[in-house]
Amino acid sequence: MRKHDFLHLSIKEVSEAIKTGEVSPVELTTSVIERAKRLNGLLNAYVSIFEHSAIYEAAKAEAEIRAGRWLGPLHGVPLSIKDIFYVKDTVTTVGSLILKDFIPKHDASVVRRLREVGAVIIGKTNLHEFAYGVTNVNPYFGA
Repeated sequence: MRKHDFLHLSIKEVSEAIKTGEVSPVELTTSVIERAKRLNGLLNAYVSIFEHSAIYEAAKAEAEIRAGRWLGPLHGVPLSIKDIFYVKDTVTTVGSLILKDFIPKHDASVVRRLREVGAVIIGKTNLHEFAYGVTNVNPYFGA
């Protein structure tokens, strides 16, 4: 499979390609991050991109899968989460200036569960202030 072909696959197809070794979690994560960084100036979709930790998580997932320890359909799959969810030691603004410096000391339950099944968290995406709105327009952090 060519490098960017997998960017247009469904999550189910990506999961199967990772499981069979057709797609490397590291290569996939790197491509997704490169694309997110390239388009973020236009879209302002991400408030944080976790490039280094995501590549580390992807390499860990790849080694586990190669060793026969596949954790399920999200293992090695790069995902983004909304900035409303706590990610340990990472700024969580919930789209509000009053929380611009808030750094939680633990992961939200959903983030913890995603990590437990080997998902690769690549970043946090923008949202309405306190997730209270439907347009996703945020005067403080864009989008």
